[in-house]
Amino acid sequence: MKRVITAITISAFALIIIMLTTGIITRAKQADIIEKRIATLPEFTLPTIDGEILNTANFGSGPLLIVYF
Repeated sequence: MKRVITAITISAFALIIIMLTTGIITRAKQADIIEKRIATLPEFTLPTIDGEILNTANFGSGPLLIVYF
C-alpha cells in the first residue's frame, strides 16, 4: 500500500511540473507573438491643430505618445 501511495504522489508531482512548464512555454510564445505585432508603428495620418498632416514618416524611431481628444 505504501508503494502505491508513493507512486501516485510521484506521478502527481511529475504531472504538475509538466503542466506548469507547458503553461510557461505557452505564455512565452504568446508574448513573443504580441511583441512582434506591436514592434512597428502602423501607417497612419493625423491632422494637427495648424491644419498640417502628420504621418508615420514624420516620426523617428523610439517611443511615441499620441494624445487624441
